[in-house]
Amino acid sequence: AKRRDAGQSLQVSQGLTIRPFVISDPRSSTEATVLDCQLDGSYFIDVATGQPSANQKTAIRQFSASALLVLVDGKWVVDRDGFQGGACLPE
Repeated sequence: AKRRDAGQSLQVSQGLTIRPFVISDPRSSTEATVLDCQLDGSYFIDVATGQPSANQKTAIRQFSASALLVLVDGKWVVDRDGFQGGACLPE
């Protein structure tokens, strides 16, 4: 609502890519660690001009995350999550 009221809109033409993968260790039949490298090219634009809003960069940024999943009653649920610097592996 704050961005809308300021006349801004989210520009996603550069895309948003999520690349999750399960690492091999540690892993068991009831726990797994999933790493995720999000490539985010979104940025806010000024609706009136179509130009990037102040302090917005048009570069694609990487965000690395990890999550520990546990098997509970036959369903995988997130037990813990956070940032993980090594989640973005070279392609």
